[in-house]
Amino acid sequence: MQNPVSDLVIGNIPGVKNACSVEISTQTGAAAVTRGMAHAKKTVVPLQVTTAADLVNCEDVIAEQASDPSLALVRKQALEGESRDRQGIVTSYVRRRNRFYRRTVNPDGEERVQFLVPEKYRQAVFTLGHHSILGGHMGMRKTIDRIQSHFYWPGMGREIGRLLRSCDVCQKTCDRGRVKPAPLKPLPLISESFERVAVDIVGPIIPRATDGAKYILTCVDFATRWPEAVPLRDIEATTVAEALLDIFCRVGIPKQVLSDRGSQFTSTMMEELWRLLSVKGLRTTPYHPMCNGLCERFNGTLKKMLRRMAVEQPREWSRYISPLLFAYREAPQASLQFSPFELVYGKPARGPLQVLRELWDDEESDSVVKTTYSYVIDLAERLQQTCEIAKQELAKAKEIQKSYYDRKTKLRTLQVGGKCLVLLPTAHNKLLAQWKGPFEVVKKVNDLNYIVKIKGEAKRFHINMLKEYYTTQQGCTSIVTTVGAGCCNITSEQSEVLSLVRGHFSPAVDMVSAAVVIPEGDEGYTPRRLKLVKIDRQKYPPGRIARNGYLSERNEHESYATQIKGVPRVLEKSDVICIVFCATYPRHGF
Repeated sequence: MQNPVSDLVIGNIPGVKNACSVEISTQTGAAAVTRGMAHAKKTVVPLQVTTAADLVNCEDVIAEQASDPSLALVRKQALEGESRDRQGIVTSYVRRRNRFYRRTVNPDGEERVQFLVPEKYRQAVFTLGHHSILGGHMGMRKTIDRIQSHFYWPGMGREIGRLLRSCDVCQKTCDRGRVKPAPLKPLPLISESFERVAVDIVGPIIPRATDGAKYILTCVDFATRWPEAVPLRDIEATTVAEALLDIFCRVGIPKQVLSDRGSQFTSTMMEELWRLLSVKGLRTTPYHPMCNGLCERFNGTLKKMLRRMAVEQPREWSRYISPLLFAYREAPQASLQFSPFELVYGKPARGPLQVLRELWDDEESDSVVKTTYSYVIDLAERLQQTCEIAKQELAKAKEIQKSYYDRKTKLRTLQVGGKCLVLLPTAHNKLLAQWKGPFEVVKKVNDLNYIVKIKGEAKRFHINMLKEYYTTQQGCTSIVTTVGAGCCNITSEQSEVLSLVRGHFSPAVDMVSAAVVIPEGDEGYTPRRLKLVKIDRQKYPPGRIARNGYLSERNEHESYATQIKGVPRVLEKSDVICIVFCATYPRHGF
């Protein structure tokens, strides 16, 4: 070998050198990289961690403890040596080495000392205990227990709950089952057969049938539950349109057709077909098959019957569809108490069981021969009576279904202009976040449907596929803040209330206006939303400053003097609306 290229030589060949550069030939990087060397040099990708906060400056923490307004009452109790005994647990605040602590002693004599965290560092402490790589994004109870084992600040349970609710990772990885669905809203009853039908596609079905069929087009009538099913080779718009026309030629052209948002149903050809037939096309909301539950339920029943009948000849499944449809049409429906065949034809179907009964009875039929007119009149009367009874039974069944379904539901609302997350399931990887967003809520269609803007396009979603997105808003967390611009005017008539509030919150703040708690449900106020209003003694009498959300029987002076002290406690433990004058609050602060 004369002057071999050093980076192409594999192994150690004695006496071989690169005459061009001895220096390069002796470098490790110039040689060929074996699999062992590549494994040894494998780059370790660092894990994504939360940015570390500057929490180690003791002088700054001590200075913040001494000047934080939210710790004014705590500092006062620590200097005066006050203690409180509640259910055998003695709580006190102490000062050690210019630092303030919360000290608790349980009935067993076990002591726990917690460091009082100033408002400036509370977000960082929460981030370290929840967002960090060693935090694990635990739930409410575990996060509070972990932080409380070392730290404490007034109202920490409420504030940690707000921060947990606004955690972006936790909101996007939340289980779908934890978001309660909205109450059931049944579809209106249809009294005329084939006035409204539901259509859907089943498949692809593996293996493909011997005749080439791979899909099934299903169609179910809302009034009679009459099913139709057509095997298809493909689900192109032309194929589906021809199959639907074949069904409509047998049962009549419906007024409304409900389908999902498949491309074969939303194509231009299908829209033109609906226009020519004067049919109103209805579409379900995305990723919400419950809207087309009638057809989806029939699809499940049909697939189960096919799986059982075609177990020995799986490639002949398309030949079983017609007999299975007869079996489904002959069986009475639980919600109607009649079979679909009986509701359509006005008489029970003569199936194999009736044939066997006739053979065993060995009796000749003694039916009376009727004229055509008499038969038509009799059939119309039977159909009318049968449909009326079926309609009543269906209404009862819907009420029962709704009562059972609504037991675990909750009526949720979204604010127009606010943010929300959209549930977009990813079945291939369960570790991926299923909730996507946040996206903007553009319009509220009704109690169950909203218009959401996704990547510049407005789409309609059911409320069960949405949930409100909470953001961590920086703002004041104290009860009353300094009077700022745009505040309400306090009249001389309200000076008594103002002086009482100032006396309670000073010296936590320099200037105080007023704070009033109004029980939830008052006209004109939205739960958990801040309203800046004026004090009106006629509209809000002294007794309405309710400590626990109920009206007080005390006189005016006692009501203001005693109940105003309960405002901070109400904000921490009660689900009430806080009306604060001249104060700023985060939207989800309480």
